[in-house]
Amino acid sequence: MPVPVCDAELLFRPEDQRLRYLPEGPCACGRNRLSWVAIQHGPAAKFGSLNVLDTRTRTNQTIDLAGRPGFAFPTRLPTTWVIGLERQLGLLNVQTDSWTVLVDGIDDPAGKVTSLTAIAFYYHKMQMADEVTQVLESAGQIAREAENPRQRANSVARIAMTLNRIQRVDESVAMFDESLKLASQIPTEESKAYALVDIARQLGDAGRSSSAREALLLAEELANGLSDRSQQKPLMDKIRLIHSRLRSIRVNASP
Repeated sequence: MPVPVCDAELLFRPEDQRLRYLPEGPCACGRNRLSWVAIQHGPAAKFGSLNVLDTRTRTNQTIDLAGRPGFAFPTRLPTTWVIGLERQLGLLNVQTDSWTVLVDGIDDPAGKVTSLTAIAFYYHKMQMADEVTQVLESAGQIAREAENPRQRANSVARIAMTLNRIQRVDESVAMFDESLKLASQIPTEESKAYALVDIARQLGDAGRSSSAREALLLAEELANGLSDRSQQKPLMDKIRLIHSRLRSIRVNASP
């Protein structure tokens, strides 16, 4: 089977050297328009910019920001972008230069993934399928790069839960499977057990009770193997709580 070959050509090279330092995240934002962020205007810079490129004329508008943006996605309002800026998630109206904070104090990968999944769900409600995919791909990259292995597994599970909520079931199943695999690779037994319990809760909420119970059984085995009773008790309490929650879901789902 022949391998498809596509020729690529340079679309735009900013004349401003600052914009060449960390350009990221091109995103369609209307006919013949795409937005992108310059995360940082140089190695020592503390701020970056939102940029809007006219792909037909190759002219670029730069909107300087008060910090370093990690991402920017357009909304249904042509003058408004949702932006991850430093440790905040907010809405920027480029016409009025107004900044509305949605979430403050985001400082870790889990917080960023939570914010991005919320944006994805918003885009789903607005029937913006391409934007949903772009945002969830960004969330997946952040989740998989998390240094904390438990956080990595739980963040992937959160994305799986969001995929389930927006009826992308096959992708949700694959992401849940990935989260369980990541949990199995956590080196410490206690942390691995807690990760499995957290994933079991989300599996239950997604309607996958049987997979949730399997994860809880694995967590229970790990908890029983802990020699420190002070570690074992809170973990077993949490396991019993999720078991109870699963029973409640089953009862409520019965006719």
